[in-house]
Amino acid sequence: MNRCLAFLTILLLVGCWLSLQSPPPQGLAGAGQPRAPGKGAAPQPSLWVEHAYEHSFGKAGHARVWTLRGQGVKELTASLMVYNEGKGERVSETRCTWDDPSPPLAAQLAFWHQEGQAIGARGKLLPSSSLTFRSGAPNRKAEKHTGKVLDEPRRGTSSSNSDFTGLPVFPRAVLYSNHLHMRPAAPLRKGEIESEEVGGGTSEEAMIRASKQGRVVLAVLMEWKK
Repeated sequence: MNRCLAFLTILLLVGCWLSLQSPPPQGLAGAGQPRAPGKGAAPQPSLWVEHAYEHSFGKAGHARVWTLRGQGVKELTASLMVYNEGKGERVSETRCTWDDPSPPLAAQLAFWHQEGQAIGARGKLLPSSSLTFRSGAPNRKAEKHTGKVLDEPRRGTSSSNSDFTGLPVFPRAVLYSNHLHMRPAAPLRKGEIESEEVGGGTSEEAMIRASKQGRVVLAVLMEWKK
């Protein structure tokens, strides 16, 4: 019952965005949007984050959502990466391609963090991601989801949320990363205080390195080409 409720809530959130979002007037530039090209000039390929927010589903989990705008995009891939013991795995991926440079597009990228209790697996996590389009949809869209279930962290989490709001997105960008601290706490002697580095870098090397230090690293990765 709880799992169905969480799924319906996710569908409602996506549906509301699809119905309420209206694309900007063509030729006008909003915050972070490249200037409209001069007469006879072709628009410059670009992709930027318009808004970013978090939505809670209570005990079912939560979602981090980014609304995207762009133009002239040929390929766009949104992935949820899991790094564990020095290895990276794409547990959720949406790959989009356009035959020609895309028209002005509006899309929503979401990271879904479902608690195990909501899916009948107490002590587990089910992370996933989704990418939907309001306008400028691709000619081809391929999705892969492994349904990988993770153990809950033993010692909490530390996250890094890069703020790209109103800014152009790099060809490869980690929008969000979350470190699950899995190593059990060691017994402390009298007077000792436990200390551990919080967070970490978002390069491939940095996340692999962190995953070798008793952590499982989740990363929302976006890649695009013009």
